Amino acid sequence: MTYEPDQEIREVHQMHLDCYQMEIEEEVTAFSLESHEDVWDEDNDQVVRALFFERGMSKWIVFITPNGDVKSTFNNPPRQLMTGVLSAMVAGGRI
Repeated sequence: MTYEPDQEIREVHQMHLDCYQMEIEEEVTAFSLESHEDVWDEDNDQVVRALFFERGMSKWIVFITPNGDVKSTFNNPPRQLMTGVLSAMVAGGRI
């Protein structure tokens, strides 16, 4: 049996993620944010957003939570990218 989250919870989480993503897009200029995808994290009962970054032929994924945390990364993102993401997450937390 799959747990389906309450629609209101999803909307609140997505609103927080939208704010963080907006900050990230302003802060991280040396990398292209190509797309994003929201997924439900059943273990933590929250929406997690996967942010797909590119620069040249390299691609990375950074997973963020509505609480302002970086949950995980894929393909070992460069320090410059992660510094920008983390800086934006701190700024987004003050909104």
